[in-house]
Amino acid sequence: MNGTDLRGVQGLTAEQLDSARNGDKAILDERMLTSLGRSGDQKLARHGKPTKKRATPLQVDLMFTDVKPCFGDVFLLCGFRHPEFPPTGDYGFVELSDLRIEQVDDYFAVCVDGDPAVWIFPLVQGQVVEHHPGPYDGLRLTADDGRHKKLWSKCVTRFESGLRDTHGRGEGDG
Repeated sequence: MNGTDLRGVQGLTAEQLDSARNGDKAILDERMLTSLGRSGDQKLARHGKPTKKRATPLQVDLMFTDVKPCFGDVFLLCGFRHPEFPPTGDYGFVELSDLRIEQVDDYFAVCVDGDPAVWIFPLVQGQVVEHHPGPYDGLRLTADDGRHKKLWSKCVTRFESGLRDTHGRGEGDG
């Protein structure tokens, strides 16, 4: 019963709770505490055990305000041209290839020990798209794990300064 939420349960007796393993660690509401002759943390009884909130992912949308690149342009982040999607212009993506960005599935990522640490998602009308040739309205840079905050910040800074006046930060950026 350790941490079991019994708030609002009807018909529970003190004997049942006493016979249950870790019955003293169950979460009871104020009415139950009183009717069972128990004492307890009223805040815990009222709200239950505090839960860990999942950290908000580090995320920013970088929006292109003038020209909008296509897949072949963004692919230059990997350090070379895609054989089937030639770039349509010079947007500065090749200058970011030293970040060691890789294509991972339908997206791009900076990997640490083989696992994506910072994701780079193409955006169309504010939504992440898959198998879309572009043009793209922006790119979303995301790190779900706070351990990669420093790398994420470095990528955001580099993207903001490295792309040739084609972007601006979108509304609601993280």
